[in-house]
Amino acid sequence: RKLVLTRIELSFVVTVCFSLTFQATNFAMMAAFFPLYAADAGISITQTNTVFIAYSVAKMLMSPVAGALATRFGRRRVLIGGIALVGCSTIFIGMTPDLTRREVLPMVVVMTGARILQGVGLSCSQLATFAMLSDSFPAHRGLVSGSAISAIGLGWAIGPPIGGVLYVIGGFRLPFVVMGAIPLCLLCPLVMLTASAGVIQSSSASVAAHSSKGTATNGRQVWRDKTPFQLVIRKPDVWIVAFTAFGYMSKWGWWDIQVRFGFA
Repeated sequence: RKLVLTRIELSFVVTVCFSLTFQATNFAMMAAFFPLYAADAGISITQTNTVFIAYSVAKMLMSPVAGALATRFGRRRVLIGGIALVGCSTIFIGMTPDLTRREVLPMVVVMTGARILQGVGLSCSQLATFAMLSDSFPAHRGLVSGSAISAIGLGWAIGPPIGGVLYVIGGFRLPFVVMGAIPLCLLCPLVMLTASAGVIQSSSASVAAHSSKGTATNGRQVWRDKTPFQLVIRKPDVWIVAFTAFGYMSKWGWWDIQVRFGFA
C-alpha cells in the first residue's frame, strides 16, 4: 500500500525524526569526551559510571509512567514536555562544572540528577512520538515507526564524533549547549504541526486502506488502546521480548564500558 502524505503530515514526520535524532545525540555524544574530562577533573570510574547509568535507569523506570501520562494529559503535551526536559537538562549538564566550582562530589551529584531528567524526558518524548505516528498512520505503522527508529540510530551514530569535535573546539560546556538547544529549537515547528488538523489523526490514505477498530469524532479517526496494563504484563510474549532486549542491551553496555576505560 502506497503511503500518500500531505505537506503537513510529511513535515510532521520529518520534524519528529530530526527531533529523535538530536535527542539521541544528546545522550551519545558524552561517550567521546566525558571519560577524558572525568580523568582531568578527578572523577573516579565508579562516579563516571553512575553518571552514565542514571540515564538508562531513569528511562527504564519512567517508560511505563510516560504511557500513563500520555493517556491522562494527552500525547501532544507529553511530547512537548519531554523534548523541553531533554534540551534543558542537557544544557544544564554543560553548566554544572561552573555551578559547582568544579568540586567533584557536588558535580557528580548534579550531573547524575540532570542525567535522570534526560532519561525521563526522552522516555516521554519517544513514547509520545511513536504513539502519535501510529495514530496518524495506522495502515503504515511499521514504515513510520521504522523511520523513527532509524532516526534514533542516526543520533547514536553521529553523537560521539559531533561531541568530540565540539569538545575540542570549545571545551566541556559547548557540546551540551549546542546540542541541547537543537531539540528546543525544534519545539516551535512541532507545536504548530501538532496543532494542525492534518496531524494526530489518521491520514486520509491510511484510513481508506485500513480497517480496524476506531472511534469517529467530527470526521477524525481517533485510535485508543483500551487494554489494561495489568493484562499486558501478564502476556508471556511481552516478557520474552523484554528479557531479550535486556540481554542484548546489557552486552552492548558491558562492551562499551570495557572500551571506554581501556579494560578490554
